[in-house]
Amino acid sequence: MSFFSSVLPVGILISGLSKRIKGFGLKPTMVIGAFTVCVYCAMVHVSTPFDAPMRPTSTQSIWIGQSYPLIFIISFFCGVSDCCINGVRSVICSIVMPQRRAQAFSVLRIYHAAGCMVVFFFSPMVPLYIYTFVLPTLSLVSTFFFFRVVDNTHTMERKITEQMNLEKLEKLRQIVVEQQK
Repeated sequence: MSFFSSVLPVGILISGLSKRIKGFGLKPTMVIGAFTVCVYCAMVHVSTPFDAPMRPTSTQSIWIGQSYPLIFIISFFCGVSDCCINGVRSVICSIVMPQRRAQAFSVLRIYHAAGCMVVFFFSPMVPLYIYTFVLPTLSLVSTFFFFRVVDNTHTMERKITEQMNLEKLEKLRQIVVEQQK
């Protein structure tokens, strides 16, 4: 329930801001996604005992005890991050590979599913604190690489636009020359 209640407002917010702010749909959305991953992993880290995923435990968490409101807050941030990161991944794949959008999306989902499968398979063996450090780290690293891809894409689009403009100008020049004859 909380996942869906976070996706809808975030989708509306990003859609509205994208219409008002040029380029908001990519880099700022990825930053929001990476930030919320860090927030919910930090909340999970301070509220869950070390060995909770591996076996039943009665040990206390680092700082905050578990409660339903905390779980809903964590799931809200998880939904926001999922919405932002999956959205920008899909968009950048369709921009980079416009002729193969369906294939790019399919490959993206296969890698996502494979990653989830690996995490779920190893979760009984790996302490939760490893996940709460690795996931934000991967999120920040992927944000860095995402920014590089976006910048390269903008450069590529600019070159294509300039080339198209030059071709149009050359065609117009040829038309004018032919009309003057």
